[in-house]
Amino acid sequence: MRSMGQFGVVVTFFPCPGGEPLRLEALVDTGSAYTIVSRSIFQTLGCAISRSQRVRLADGRGDEWPLALVDMECEGRRLVPVEFYHAAAHVAAA
Repeated sequence: MRSMGQFGVVVTFFPCPGGEPLRLEALVDTGSAYTIVSRSIFQTLGCAISRSQRVRLADGRGDEWPLALVDMECEGRRLVPVEFYHAAAHVAAA
C-alpha cells in the first residue's frame, strides 16, 4: 500500500472511439477530485467534449474546462468511465 500524498503510476487511456491505447506515467495526488491531462493528450485521444465544468484553482482563480468521459486503466484496474478534464493552455503554462 502506498502512502498518502503524491506518487507516480503507469496509466493506460483508451482512445475515443477506438484505436491504440495511450500508456504513460501519471502523477497521482490522493487529495485530488479530478483526472486532469494536457490539451495535447486530450486531443491525441480524440475525446468528445461532453460538457464544461467550472473549476477553482489553488490560487483562487476560476476557469471553465472541457470535460470528457474516457476509459482508463491504472495498476491493472479498469475504471469506466473517468471524468477527464484538460487544462486550458493558459492555465497549464502558468
